[in-house]
Amino acid sequence: MIRPGPLVQSVLVFLLVAPLIVFWAWMLDDMLQNPLLTRNARTAWLAAFLALNVFGAAGYYMILYRGPRNYGGPRNGRGLR
Repeated sequence: MIRPGPLVQSVLVFLLVAPLIVFWAWMLDDMLQNPLLTRNARTAWLAAFLALNVFGAAGYYMILYRGPRNYGGPRNGRGLR
């Protein structure tokens, strides 16, 4: 079996990690600018973002950004359908 060189490995790692970093930054920016969050909620989400990284961002996306899907729209009117 042929092993890929270090350049190929670096490119593959970049292609896997870069979208996760962009997603994390996008959700962090949305959370910091969300006027519906109280100061305590924002602090708790910030702790989750910093401690859980992409998993915290995914939780924010599923709970607040996207909102519940049972009525066809986001909870706070800011997310995507």
